[in-house]
Amino acid sequence: MQFFVTCPLNTEDLVIGELKNAGVSSFKPGRGIIHFDSDIENVYHLCLWSRIANRVMVVLARQSCHNQEEFYDFTRAIDWQSYIKQGDSFLVTASATSCDWVNNSHFLELKAKDAIVDQLRELYSERPSISKEDPSTRVNVHIFQSEVTLAIDLAGDSLHRRGYREAAGSAPIKENIAAAMLYRAGWPEIAEMGGALIDPLCGSGTLLIEAALMAGNIAPGLFREKFGFQNIPHFDKNKWQQLVSDAENGIIESKIPSIYGYDSDARVLQFAKENAARADLIQHIKLKKENLSDLDLSQGSKETDGLII
Repeated sequence: MQFFVTCPLNTEDLVIGELKNAGVSSFKPGRGIIHFDSDIENVYHLCLWSRIANRVMVVLARQSCHNQEEFYDFTRAIDWQSYIKQGDSFLVTASATSCDWVNNSHFLELKAKDAIVDQLRELYSERPSISKEDPSTRVNVHIFQSEVTLAIDLAGDSLHRRGYREAAGSAPIKENIAAAMLYRAGWPEIAEMGGALIDPLCGSGTLLIEAALMAGNIAPGLFREKFGFQNIPHFDKNKWQQLVSDAENGIIESKIPSIYGYDSDARVLQFAKENAARADLIQHIKLKKENLSDLDLSQGSKETDGLII
């Protein structure tokens, strides 16, 4: 099967490492995207364990379309009842690059939606519903020049939304960007040697929590309630539950070193406390209200050996 994964720019090498860990051996990297061939079980593993990826897509079909009529016919010909069950909702997101017959992405989304609705209305004798907030199935359309790719989002919501962060300050860092920063700073190696982590401007605690997840070998997907692949044909519930069970059994909380977070804002520190509690990591993260100018890290004690973000 053909898939592709999207990720923040300049993190492609990190995602390739995650693909290899998931058992994927055939891939083609691009800018913010990696195409790969795989079995679906490897994709389950990637969705559960990826700290960096945004979305994982399964390719349904590719075809050249030179006008909107060809695009409509191509889209309608897909067997949508295999991906959108009766009573389910869906959402189409689209993008186009260097395509002379597409004015904007919204046009593409409407045209694809019409094709899907027209097919399913004939099959189900009712109009399927569209949901922008929590669709059962997310359909992705991309056109480069004249080549159209239709895909289903197997992650569902973006993978950076782990599920533990319900409260945040005014400018929170995305969870996968925080994880990428920690990888680039060498945190996994520092944590393995028992080094501490200090974030003197911790805000709602995203870097602290991601650091603890890494050090304790905790899969970030364990906090999510659902994934898009759970709604597609032939979802193997037993294999998925086995992967989740293995991940839960592989957690090593004893390897999480000292992690400290400071901030001058008591309100966001409370957010950090609540987020860490939802991730079941509050016992590993020490939080304190402190101005940056008042922090003294010059004592040279073992507790300050490690990484300062």
